[in-house]
Amino acid sequence: MVLPFLAVYVTVELGMDVRFAGLYLGAYGVGGALGAIVGGWLADRIGNVNAMLATLLGAGIGFAALGFVEDPWLLAVVLTLTGMAAEGFRTPSSAEIGAATATGLRARAFALRRLAINLGMTSGPAIGGVLATINYAWLFAVDSATCVAAALCAAVVLGREARADVDNASQATDQTTVRVSLGPRFAAVLAAAGLVTLAFGQLFGAYPLTLKQDFGHSETVIGAMLALNTLLIIAFEMVLQHRLSGTAQPRIAAIGCVILAVGFALLPIDPRIAFLALAMTVITIAEMLIYPAIESYVVALAPRQLLSRAVGRLHAVFSGVFVLAPVVGLWIYDGYGYRKLWLIAAATTALSAIAFALVSRERAGPADAGPG
Repeated sequence: MVLPFLAVYVTVELGMDVRFAGLYLGAYGVGGALGAIVGGWLADRIGNVNAMLATLLGAGIGFAALGFVEDPWLLAVVLTLTGMAAEGFRTPSSAEIGAATATGLRARAFALRRLAINLGMTSGPAIGGVLATINYAWLFAVDSATCVAAALCAAVVLGREARADVDNASQATDQTTVRVSLGPRFAAVLAAAGLVTLAFGQLFGAYPLTLKQDFGHSETVIGAMLALNTLLIIAFEMVLQHRLSGTAQPRIAAIGCVILAVGFALLPIDPRIAFLALAMTVITIAEMLIYPAIESYVVALAPRQLLSRAVGRLHAVFSGVFVLAPVVGLWIYDGYGYRKLWLIAAATTALSAIAFALVSRERAGPADAGPG
């Protein structure tokens, strides 16, 4: 609820310069990148479920505190810590999903989690807009309350797992297994995930500018295109994952990257709304293939005692690249124009496709069996 209105809050409510809005969003993003690692570190020591509870409660405290902070430097610190807690939840939750599901069901499990996230991202800004109109204090308070409510729900439903996790978290790590599971293949997957996310992140930076400044569309059209992405995910991602059950995850990611490259290449061709909707549909199909496959494969590569660490590194890459993506994309957009930007995004995604294809051709080792 808070993030979509943070720039407005900083500039209108607190009276700060517009430039600060980007810096504060960046502070949250940096906290998110750190949180992915911290979440894994916590999960290794107190277990996945307890780490989920700690990060959710931390996020609740952070969002509540934002409503009382007006000092610019203190606001940056609170946003960084809040981002660390809120995004830190993703690592232990991903590790718990990976540990609790069989290999053949993992991609569908991660797709189901993405469905829940997209439902929240669809309703959250709408509710947040109403609360912000009444009073920003309500926006921070309700967002804080949802985090605390999620923690209570997790504590009730997963309480037994939380107690078992404490006993399992202190298990010693086999260094031979570390070298096998978090070696070159894992590094290649992280690199490919970073490249595709660098390109995909342009949808939240250069894409609105392309539609507004270059194609002359209104904010309503921009919102409709982004809403189309969310609605397609909600309607079809679980069905798609069910159909692909049993297919090698790196191969699915490679195919998804090829489709994504096509979608990016389509964007600068025609400014008409129908064609933009076609391009967004292609991009969304690719997204539904790529991200559940990446998470599922990373879980398969890591033995149980290294699961949180592996997932934490993956989410650190996702968060870090999402901070970097708008900066790089807008620099290319400003210097070379929208056509070259989207062609570069397509080429970058094609490189990821090649990397995933090479990984999929490697002979599966013991780590591929995963903990499921």
